[in-house]
Amino acid sequence: PIPCVPWQSQTSGQAISKERESALECLEKVRRKFPDHTQTLLLLAYLHDASDRKSQALKLLQKSVHVNPEDTDTWIMLGKVCEMTNFVQAKEAYERAEGLILDRGENPPLNI
Repeated sequence: PIPCVPWQSQTSGQAISKERESALECLEKVRRKFPDHTQTLLLLAYLHDASDRKSQALKLLQKSVHVNPEDTDTWIMLGKVCEMTNFVQAKEAYERAEGLILDRGENPPLNI
């Protein structure tokens, strides 16, 4: 086995960070033109969450569920983002997602 070289993982992390920032810039351009596009808001929230910017992710997800309260994926992501800081809000988001899934006659995933 090849030993892990610390600078390799740092370089890889920097490349991922640059790609993430580039994706954020592109999606922000889309959001300026289409501020209520929920898939754009969800993708931006995912990238902010992955960059440990929970408050930005939370704001985007709250806007997204306001625009489209029937979007199950956004409710699930909102629950994930809130798990460490607001358990009550996370639980409510997961329950909302589960309710939407059950209303469609589907089985919710086991991990929500």
